[in-house]
Amino acid sequence: MTRRPLHLPRTLTAALCTTALIAGCSSGSDDVADDTVADTTETVAETAGTVAETEETTVETTPETTEAPTTAAEPETTAAETAEPVDATPTEPGSELVIGDAAIVPMDDELPDELVSLTVDGIREGTSEELAQLRIEDAAADAQLFYVDYTIANVSAPEEGADYTPSVTSQFVALDATDTPLTPIIKLVAFDTCENDDVDALAVGESLEQCEIYLAEGGVVAESVGFASGFDSLPIFWR
Repeated sequence: MTRRPLHLPRTLTAALCTTALIAGCSSGSDDVADDTVADTTETVAETAGTVAETEETTVETTPETTEAPTTAAEPETTAAETAEPVDATPTEPGSELVIGDAAIVPMDDELPDELVSLTVDGIREGTSEELAQLRIEDAAADAQLFYVDYTIANVSAPEEGADYTPSVTSQFVALDATDTPLTPIIKLVAFDTCENDDVDALAVGESLEQCEIYLAEGGVVAESVGFASGFDSLPIFWR
């Protein structure tokens, strides 16, 4: 996708219950014959034995303990249900934010529905040793490096093939006290102090941390950051 240059103006997120088995018996009259008593006694004994066996069987087949009935488990709540909804309302062009705030923006004003969250995390001052490491040709003797750390998160852009990061030559700039852009530096060597990556895919909700390098001269200091999604768009500022 071709980016158009940005000219920044000066005004620049049951219980189971067991049943007991009970048996009862009664005695005969006093004039019952002995053999009848004996027969009756034997019958009672047999009956008692049967009852005992029945009781034993009942005890053996009845569970000793039962677990209390449980209610159905509540369905687990997914992360998507508990996550805070992303505010997909684009930030008004011309807004002035505080460093650390997020702006919801398109990377191209011709694709207004492809939104990302852009957060400027901070501005850092570099050292003369780091300047030498970058091997910048024709740098002035009083040249000073500044780094802009920022975070990009995909809000509604396609998960592959979209523009996720801004162009430092036309969209994303460090500014001095008069809102004049500093010179962006494109790295040609490995530089751990300020890393950024070319990203070909970024799923919705995923984020990445980036860093851009700028050069100032003549005692100029980077004091704010500006971003515009297109040539005719007013910049958003982080101060």
